[in-house]
Amino acid sequence: MESIQAFAYEMGKNGAKIWRCFSRDTRAVVPERIGEWNVAEIMPYAFSAHMDEAEFRKGLAQGKIKMFYPPKLGETADTLPALCGNRLEEMILSDGISRIGRYCFYNCENLNHISFTDRVRDWGSGAFTGCHRVGHIEIEMEQGEASTLKDVLAELREELYVDYKVKGQDSLGREAVQHARLYFPEYYEEGVENTPARILETHVHGSGLYYRNCFQQRVFQFQEYDSRFAYAQAQEGDDFLAHMVAARLRFPYKLSEEAKHRYEAYVTEQKWKFADLVISERNLSSMEWLMKTVGEQTEELADYMIVLAGKNSYPEGMSWLMDFKRRTFGAAKRRHRMEL
Repeated sequence: MESIQAFAYEMGKNGAKIWRCFSRDTRAVVPERIGEWNVAEIMPYAFSAHMDEAEFRKGLAQGKIKMFYPPKLGETADTLPALCGNRLEEMILSDGISRIGRYCFYNCENLNHISFTDRVRDWGSGAFTGCHRVGHIEIEMEQGEASTLKDVLAELREELYVDYKVKGQDSLGREAVQHARLYFPEYYEEGVENTPARILETHVHGSGLYYRNCFQQRVFQFQEYDSRFAYAQAQEGDDFLAHMVAARLRFPYKLSEEAKHRYEAYVTEQKWKFADLVISERNLSSMEWLMKTVGEQTEELADYMIVLAGKNSYPEGMSWLMDFKRRTFGAAKRRHRMEL
């Protein structure tokens, strides 16, 4: 069912500027256009519960701020609650938006997913202050390699992953999207007093800062990201490493052969851990990837995963694995018997 949303906005020289969204949903989708106007900007505190309501009401009363109601709704949006603060869980910023105001998502504690494009050129200071549950970012690249992804990651220190999508064309001139999925570890900084030197030293815990520094200017450096895997191995848990490696191999945009071999060697070394992970997540596409990566090397892994799928009451996975085993190892045995 499509979400019904109304917006409060004012006009600027580059288009409409969003003040507030009103909806019963927890997912905000800021459109490219409001009526006949392009949407260019999100105002400060627009999705925060800490907006200056007196200023907002004054703007409405003076006509500076206007309301946009979807045609299907009619002018009855006064019954819709403001979509802000803890109610906001997902944020989709449509193409064309170029600026996000300061403290836009201040203390949106349940915000977990945000999607934007490389057309966003400016994130106001403190945009994600108090947002500690953002676990998934999507960014669409349309204009080149530079973006404001670095600015967003700088404010979010918790573990998260980024779906990095590059729009282009294939060899036949058709629209195509290349895709990388990049996991970023958590990190935090701790102030430790050095009493003899009478200074306060900053100690960084976790490898997340190393990964967030894989930029030159505003261009993400995939080779740098892949070269820092040793830092993650030294400081992150097995589950995180498995997700990071699987994502990089399954969505290998700008993955060098050297890095690919390094990641594949890790999968081979930790194949039992990867098997546990894909079964627990009940993800057939991940299971297929794992078996094609290392499963064809040994029948033992297929047997292990079949038993594991049965213990976890996962009949779809068990059926797929049994078919994979028959196709991969059964056929090989028949050919061997015929050769004898």
